[in-house]
Amino acid sequence: MRKVPAITPASVALAAVVVAAWVLWLRPSFLGGPVGFILVSGTSMEPTFHTGDLVVSYQQPSYEAGDVVTFHADGGLVIHRIIGGSPGQGFIMQGDNKPSPDPWAPLPEHIVGKQVLHVAGAGKALASLRQPENLPFMVGGISLLTLV
Repeated sequence: MRKVPAITPASVALAAVVVAAWVLWLRPSFLGGPVGFILVSGTSMEPTFHTGDLVVSYQQPSYEAGDVVTFHADGGLVIHRIIGGSPGQGFIMQGDNKPSPDPWAPLPEHIVGKQVLHVAGAGKALASLRQPENLPFMVGGISLLTLV
């Protein structure tokens, strides 16, 4: 029979540090955190981003022209480039593959964050994990990892 490892004070402390780090630095914006995880859909940011890419954005103290940011617009999230404007009047936004600026002029409080990471195609893999038919494989894989 396999022996179950004991919970040690060191393992509890490590778990507390990991949870604290997640709460402070990696918590998603929809939970009040500083990070946005965006699965790209559409062509407005090609060739920079393509449908199925994963973009991670992080809150910044300020934003400027040239920054690629994620912001709230029309009940969803948009990821486009700041091409002008100001924090007080709103930023002028435009997709890299668009001929003209967006109708939105987000203020800093509407911005989720600036792009800090781009992983081409990773969004497709993450989206497939959300499919119900893949749940047994995920549960089985996690179970195998805990047994090893």
